[in-house]
Amino acid sequence: MKDKQTNTIKSYFKIHIHRENQAKKFLDKLYEDGLMYHPEDDAHEILTDNGELFSADEADLLNERMGEIWGILDDPCEYVLKLISE
Repeated sequence: MKDKQTNTIKSYFKIHIHRENQAKKFLDKLYEDGLMYHPEDDAHEILTDNGELFSADEADLLNERMGEIWGILDDPCEYVLKLISE
């Protein structure tokens, strides 16, 4: 089994989201990086065949960003569906 990577938190996980274009850019980047998950899910609970996809620190940051996105976009799930179906 692979060891947990340390100090590999993606920089965009740390950037607060205040506007619609930032929210969409964040979701676009998650998708491009192969890290997209359902916006209603807790990032701590996202699993792959190798275990948790995100470290606890990453999941905390992602949950914060998704909370910010939910305060900006009417329906992040709808945006994600459009994104993944393109």
